[in-house]
Amino acid sequence: FVQNLTDPCRIFLPEDGYEVGKPWPLSTHQLRRSLALYGSSSGFVSLPSVSKQFKHFTKQLAKYYANNFEKIKTIFGSYDPETREFTLPNTHFLYEFQLAMPMQMAYELIADVLGEMPLYGGGGAQIQAQRERIASNQITVVEFREDTMKGFKSGEFSYRSTFLGSCTKNGDCDTYMLGQVTTCLTCDGAAISLIKLKAEIESGERELLAYAVGSGERQILERELDTMKSFYAKHKAKENCKQ
Repeated sequence: FVQNLTDPCRIFLPEDGYEVGKPWPLSTHQLRRSLALYGSSSGFVSLPSVSKQFKHFTKQLAKYYANNFEKIKTIFGSYDPETREFTLPNTHFLYEFQLAMPMQMAYELIADVLGEMPLYGGGGAQIQAQRERIASNQITVVEFREDTMKGFKSGEFSYRSTFLGSCTKNGDCDTYMLGQVTTCLTCDGAAISLIKLKAEIESGERELLAYAVGSGERQILERELDTMKSFYAKHKAKENCKQ
């Protein structure tokens, strides 16, 4: 059932090697496919993360490995043929995992606020404002930590790592799963790290070599690189002036 959803255009049973009651013909590439497919389906793994994990030269290859992931509801649980839905027992570890995720986000935000790395964008400005509150004794570190933990437990706050830094946006992001990193540069929730931005620029320049001059892929990537380089140069100049 699940296998047919992952590739609707393919009929598996008539193929050699696929037979009910027989061992599955496992091959190494299926492990990579499963990780990309189910990781993307879970919502915990983004396309850029898949690309980095697999060391793919282009994000398009990562998209191919995760193809049709949106058709898989979950791998955590079992399929009930009567209700035609996937169900989870109340004791399933996923519930513990879901409770731990907000706390992990909280720890990452607290670490960045207490750190010294400059962060830019709307989210970066929010983090800087919290740093100034702590530095001016408007709030203690203990109070900030308690308020932050409460905010994440209630679902008011969100914080996740991205290719260019972090994101404070609460709710779904239309571009995060697609790996459209330049959109982060103008997002109110983005906290941009120049170190990560520089690494992404260097990665993009290497990827550029794979495309023919004048091709559509190359033109799109060149525009993205120009946008990232402009942002980097602008804020790097500000950092140099402060030194």
